[in-house]
Amino acid sequence: AERHIQTLNSRIAAMIIGSGLPKAYWGEAALYAAYILNRTPHDSLDGKTPYETITGTIPDIRMIHAFGCSAYRHIPKERQSKFEPKAELCVLLGIQPGFDAFRLLRLSDLKIVVSRDVSF
Repeated sequence: AERHIQTLNSRIAAMIIGSGLPKAYWGEAALYAAYILNRTPHDSLDGKTPYETITGTIPDIRMIHAFGCSAYRHIPKERQSKFEPKAELCVLLGIQPGFDAFRLLRLSDLKIVVSRDVSF
């Protein structure tokens, strides 16, 4: 268990340093690091992922992107006007648990938002 905590802590540190985000977002990095680790094959599980061992299905890793990378969140048509942008610049913080959606930091007001309609 201690080795897993050390692995998780080193990944969290690497994600925070690599993204350039403040240390205040370490919790978001921890959730995302755990999400990625649970979808990574382990030798102790005969090359299977923890996710695969629990659910019996191979994980879909298409939603995994670099922590802190730029992401453009689509603005719904109801909030768009003719001469306004169609997307807003955000930073990826991770995956929203229980949904196929991304957790994003909106740079205009530093608010965490959840969206499925994102371009990288």
